[in-house]
Amino acid sequence: MATFYRAVVCSNQDPKNQGRVQVRYLQFEGESEDKPSEWASLCQPYASSGSGMFFLPEKNDEVLVYLEGGDLEHPTVLGTLYTGNNQPPVTEKGSQGNSDGKNNLKYIRTRSGHILCFDDSSENNGILIQDSKGSKFHLNAQQESLEITDKNANRISMAGDKVVVENSKGSRITISGDKIEVESKSISLSAEKVSVEKANSIELGSGASEALIKGQAFMQLFNAHTHMCAPGASSPPTSPMTPAMLSQKVKTA
Repeated sequence: MATFYRAVVCSNQDPKNQGRVQVRYLQFEGESEDKPSEWASLCQPYASSGSGMFFLPEKNDEVLVYLEGGDLEHPTVLGTLYTGNNQPPVTEKGSQGNSDGKNNLKYIRTRSGHILCFDDSSENNGILIQDSKGSKFHLNAQQESLEITDKNANRISMAGDKVVVENSKGSRITISGDKIEVESKSISLSAEKVSVEKANSIELGSGASEALIKGQAFMQLFNAHTHMCAPGASSPPTSPMTPAMLSQKVKTA
């Protein structure tokens, strides 16, 4: 009696939560979902107590079953089978079922479209993780870069000493070496205190060349200044400058 049979999964909801499935055998006449097999253990690449891999076939997936000693009471599912009805999945990186003959792609694609793809090609060598909505995490070994993109085209990229954070509207933060650039139509800071330390100079505006006046020092100079006139020096300003005139809020243009 043959010990290997092709079968179709009719249930994957194991009442004992042991990762087993029930099947109906294709070769046996009269077998149907109304009379399924005994619960069959499923071979996994890694199965240990409380750890391992967990991939169950879907209902109606075709599988290869081994019957221990030819006994229908002791089935084991050795693996699932691609057939004319169950075609290999496709990723955005490659063709279905190695149609180009290069065998560069190894991947997992879930029922809803989540993808884990390993690309061994020389052009796009790397790893891609993508969810069903199109958000991606791409490790590009060829370019030695990493890129994270969501479905709204917001992006974070890293390559060498350069890190770029960019949203879909074009606002961008670029960190490259010892330089940070912030680009946007509008930038707003909200804090009780903002400090800029260890800066030899701060430039506001492109081509800035004029120095700012120190408010406290200018007030003291203004209140003490006099003008030379006949018959002698004038008195200090009759309306002295006060601290209230020194604004904590400034505008450069």
